[in-house]
Amino acid sequence: MDLLQAVNDVLTRMKERGMPQEIVGERWTVREKITFLKNVLRQKKKVRFLELLEQSYTRFEVVVTFLAVLELARLHEIRVEQSQAFGEIDILDAAE
Repeated sequence: MDLLQAVNDVLTRMKERGMPQEIVGERWTVREKITFLKNVLRQKKKVRFLELLEQSYTRFEVVVTFLAVLELARLHEIRVEQSQAFGEIDILDAAE
């Protein structure tokens, strides 16, 4: 539920900042975002979930990032950890 709340918080902030709802142009697929996340984790080993979302430029990209994280977690390719209630959510490579 904290993952979903983090997504909602980012979407709310985007709306408050007047970020465009959609930008015509590059669109991510879930598969592309999965590849992107795997590459990030190969380099960093750990990334904050909020950091991933805040790098998104559109609501669409936030949702695709969220779906990619859920799919990788379902496949046991990443671990999602939270050290304390309402704390930062970390994404780690499950192989580490």
